[in-house]
Amino acid sequence: MGAATLVGAFVSFLRSDTPGDKAVIVAIVALLSVALWRVDRLRSRGQLDLLLLTVGCGMVAILVAVNVILSQRVDSATSARDALEAKNEQLQGQLDDVGDQSVASTGRQSHDSVTTSTSRPATTSSATTPPPTGHDAGPGIYSNGNVELSTNDLPSFDLDLFESYFDVYVDVDLNLLEQVLSGHNGAELAFTESTTFAACSADLSWVSYVPVDRSLVGQDLCVRTDQGRLGVLTITGVSSDGDDVTFVATIWNTP
Repeated sequence: MGAATLVGAFVSFLRSDTPGDKAVIVAIVALLSVALWRVDRLRSRGQLDLLLLTVGCGMVAILVAVNVILSQRVDSATSARDALEAKNEQLQGQLDDVGDQSVASTGRQSHDSVTTSTSRPATTSSATTPPPTGHDAGPGIYSNGNVELSTNDLPSFDLDLFESYFDVYVDVDLNLLEQVLSGHNGAELAFTESTTFAACSADLSWVSYVPVDRSLVGQDLCVRTDQGRLGVLTITGVSSDGDDVTFVATIWNTP
């Protein structure tokens, strides 16, 4: 029995990688060696009481040693768990920082894109001094030229600046959407039989929008811009679906 116990203790000693476990196992082996030596001597002398006491003390020593080993392993596992949780929190914080930076970068790119879309004018014909054929010079030409609006490309136009825009929500005078030419930001339209400044200065039936179809080709419209200037539009072309309109525009100076 003593040999088997010693062999088991040494096997445990050899398999353990923890210095604390090895120290405890060495202590167990020493205690067992002493206990076995005492047991052999007491048994040979017939001292049963001392034999039982020695065996009991040896078992207590073994239990204490096992308890120490288990406590060390629990403490080690707890420390490892705490370290792992701290590492996970650190990694989560880094991921959150990366996510915030990505969102901020995406927000800046989106804002730059929207700003470019809403503020950049398209290339249009520059204003000329002589009025288009049939348009009155009135108190002087503020801006004039050929204009093309397209629902799918350039749906907005500023008559004062004489510039087209890609977005219908900018500060413009005219929008073309869903086969409707509408005044924006207070701009108005009115049908007229004359393209003179006097005709557009008369008491007209101003409206905020005009339906667009091919019957509008050749029609003259007075316009009042969002800055209060009067002008006249002559519709020169409408696509079959009403999504594209061309016209000649003259905007007069304010008298």
